[in-house]
Amino acid sequence: MIVRMIGTETIHVFLVVVVLVDGKSMHMGKLERETVEDHIVGMKMERDGDVNKNYHHEVFLGREVTKIGDTRAALTKIFKNVDANSDSLIDEAEMTDWVLTKTREHFLEARSNNKLAIEKLDVNKDNEISWNEFLSNLIAENAQEREEVLKRLNNNEEVHVPPEFEEKVQQVHESWIRVQDIGKKSLTYEQFFDFRHPETSSDTLQFLVEDILHDMDMDDSNDLTVQEYVAMPPGVDVDSMKDEWTVERRKEFRNVIDLNKDGLVVVDELKAYLDPLSHTMAGQEARQLIGFGDSNEDGRLTLEEILENSEFYTGSKLYNYAQSVHEEF
Repeated sequence: MIVRMIGTETIHVFLVVVVLVDGKSMHMGKLERETVEDHIVGMKMERDGDVNKNYHHEVFLGREVTKIGDTRAALTKIFKNVDANSDSLIDEAEMTDWVLTKTREHFLEARSNNKLAIEKLDVNKDNEISWNEFLSNLIAENAQEREEVLKRLNNNEEVHVPPEFEEKVQQVHESWIRVQDIGKKSLTYEQFFDFRHPETSSDTLQFLVEDILHDMDMDDSNDLTVQEYVAMPPGVDVDSMKDEWTVERRKEFRNVIDLNKDGLVVVDELKAYLDPLSHTMAGQEARQLIGFGDSNEDGRLTLEEILENSEFYTGSKLYNYAQSVHEEF
């Protein structure tokens, strides 16, 4: 695909295999690209509509999700932090507060990462990121090639885009235009953050809802049936399907997203589900997290219950924990 940027319009001409500059492929060391990933840490759903399988771990562990070491020690420390009234029990209110705290923690980390990305992308140091600056970083293989690509884009010259980036370029350009001010060709630092993290802004969260509806709503009814949510045709008996993916999606649809249990997920329900700072959804997640380990079904968690069911909270199963659990107290 060849692109030439004219204002905010993209002209697509034809496909090529690699990025070319003056007819030559340039490979001089990989460039660390800044793009827009499907996965958003601390969000229940990916941008492409898939369920975030790591969500429970992310909102329970916070920033420790990628570096947890001694599982028992980490869970014991977390338990003490969640147990705000120090009664050796975690109730729904305490877990809800913890989920919201960990979600905000992910947001702070995202802002820190956004600052680093901006420093790398803002080539002319004008405190804004132009589409050309972002695109050149996305499609170039190395720093020298990026400089050439950016120069061509700024001069409205044709630039070849690798086929593997064609769909991504189209997707991110649509998202870019949504947060861009009319008549502007660049994003401010705050707009660039909204572009990368639509879940943090009410307006851009709405765009995320629209994107997911566009991909899933097969009959254009502006709502979702359980069949659409599990990518099945109308009328298919999804309850008879036993594969893990379908079962997981079906449960998520009925038990979490469809708040009024009428068999349809409407825009407001989907937006509430996707809103990471929704107190209602945080409470629902708190009940799920408690349910994973609530062996005696009293609606609360003890440290022993968390350690016994550690795989639901960290992905790792603990063995022989009982011998030392009480030593922590």
